[in-house]
Amino acid sequence: MNQGLIATLRSDLAAAGSVQAIDDAYARALDAAAGAPVAPGEAEGLAAAISEHLSGLFRAQQFLYVPPTLPRLLEILGVELPCAGLYRDAERQLNGQAKQRFASPAVFLEFQVNLLLVQSVTEGLDAALAGFIRRLMAAPYGNWMDPKIEQLGAYFIANQWLNGELTRTAAALKAAGASKPQPETVRKLLTLTRVLGFSITAPRRWLELFFGVVIGPAIAGAAKNRMHDAALMLEWAAYVNFTRAKDDADHFRDTVGTWVDPLRRCGKAFGRDLPKLAAPRCDGAPPTVAFFLQNTELLGHTEALLTFLRGVDALDPKPIAPLVYLLGRANPELEAQLAAAGTTAIYIHDLAGEKASKSEQLTAMREDARQRGVTAVVYVSLVLTMPFAFSMPLAPVQIWWSMKYHSLSFPEVDGYMSLGSFDDYREIEGRPWRAVHRALTELYDAGLADEAAAVRSRLLDGDPGPVLGCIGREEKMISDGYIAALAEILDAVPGAVFLWTGKTEHPGVVELLRRHGIEGRCRYVGWIDTRLYAQVIDVFVDSFPFASGLTAFEAMAAARPVVAMITPEALGTGMPGHIWPVYTGAAGTAEIQTDVRDIFTDPDGGSLLPFVTDAETYVKTAIALCTDEAMRGRAGDAMRTFVERYMLDAKRMAASGCRHILEIIDETLGDG
Repeated sequence: MNQGLIATLRSDLAAAGSVQAIDDAYARALDAAAGAPVAPGEAEGLAAAISEHLSGLFRAQQFLYVPPTLPRLLEILGVELPCAGLYRDAERQLNGQAKQRFASPAVFLEFQVNLLLVQSVTEGLDAALAGFIRRLMAAPYGNWMDPKIEQLGAYFIANQWLNGELTRTAAALKAAGASKPQPETVRKLLTLTRVLGFSITAPRRWLELFFGVVIGPAIAGAAKNRMHDAALMLEWAAYVNFTRAKDDADHFRDTVGTWVDPLRRCGKAFGRDLPKLAAPRCDGAPPTVAFFLQNTELLGHTEALLTFLRGVDALDPKPIAPLVYLLGRANPELEAQLAAAGTTAIYIHDLAGEKASKSEQLTAMREDARQRGVTAVVYVSLVLTMPFAFSMPLAPVQIWWSMKYHSLSFPEVDGYMSLGSFDDYREIEGRPWRAVHRALTELYDAGLADEAAAVRSRLLDGDPGPVLGCIGREEKMISDGYIAALAEILDAVPGAVFLWTGKTEHPGVVELLRRHGIEGRCRYVGWIDTRLYAQVIDVFVDSFPFASGLTAFEAMAAARPVVAMITPEALGTGMPGHIWPVYTGAAGTAEIQTDVRDIFTDPDGGSLLPFVTDAETYVKTAIALCTDEAMRGRAGDAMRTFVERYMLDAKRMAASGCRHILEIIDETLGDG
């Protein structure tokens, strides 16, 4: 930051012809101040320029304005505005209205936001937010009922209000979480998740604070008061915004473990009012098994289930009669694929109604399953609502088929299934798991070649290449070690570019790329056709410690080498877990082990399997594949050969999975 910035801000503000242009000028000043140390003299100079502008606005228009990014900018500068007296006058006027009866929630919200904005200038951002929280918690919940109150969280995040230390705010938030857990308090804490920016896009420090002092007490309070749907909504908020913010098995265990027991208690209490379940009589017919998908997007675990169901449809006789419950908006493509696999698809909203609560949805599914004679329900991968639903219970036999994390267990789960390739049973974190053989279909589409070439050309934009990529959910890339390795690779291969994907351009990923100096060579391409982009890239440089699954196999099927780090997480949930154990002799028959090693052995005796165990070798391997096109081709061909030989047998997957499901049913129900 320097005098040039002060001059630029003055110039921008002088030229600003709209509120949006004013806001943009302050946002640019905040970015500059946040990105470099600010000397006291410079801070005072910038504060003077800001004060001159805001007081000028007030004189000209009698308009006392607080630009959205100003509170955070003042917090960084650490100085008071020379025109702060104007805001103190406004604060006194507002405080004079503080004890009045508010005519409506809209009037209450307008008052509270105005006081918050003014105090962010007079008292500082931290003190203002703390006071805002205390006032909200002291007010009747009826005053909160203006829907616009829930827009504040996005406002705070977008304007960096939650990025600082916020010690006073933390104390106020902790006091809110420690309030007596009456029903109204629980409702307030649930609403605070949206009011105060408990969102995956918020700074991690803020998420950790909020989760630690609000979510746990709120779920416990909801369970105590039998507020079942509030507990389930809090679980959803915590999982979507905090558990998923870090792709890590320990983080999954630590966060989900916070609410498992309270939600089990909720589920048991809720289930006491429901009809008792009894195991249906099969009379020699295959048991009906329901699989539960909690969204209707065609994600990796959905594709795995579809492959399994295609395999079941091809078996004769069929060991089970499958059906699938779907939670989410209608997806004709998914419906068509399920129908082609001979599987009945049932939308929860057709059973419970579009506006049904979470407990009503689960009750409707339970009753429909009972009427259809469902013996077992299988939660497919996602654990949301599972502790509650299994404790109701949902079905006579309840199975969790995890395709990612395995660091969760509780007594109401009758059986645990994972994905594997060359083993049937495995122990994960001290618990026995059943491994379902992984098979994949429709991994490669030769008809996409021309489109892939065009996309590749646009991405390179004249650079020689190669194109590196990591295709999958953006959360996996929030790994400093991975981004550091990527920076070394790009530094050694000047013409290379790197593409990454995801539903959002996650600020945590962007910050890591910026910190390591490679943001300009990285291309965020959004939520894309993964089979297409598997043909766009030259080398799949997979994330670590968490590796990719389906998308890595799609790259292999397109003859693109996948550089992967061998970690416990990668072996537990990623593509390497299907190759490394058999390659190293830890799984499979001796014949299969020999064949897999032969596939990945170069004619000169070297290895064509770019799997490594340390970051230094990861970088060297990736650089070698980038710079040696012939070796890259041989490694890609080996990967495609492995996929075609071992990963396309849907009937084998179905036989494996059905055997495990039937064993769990027998073990759970016995002769009864």
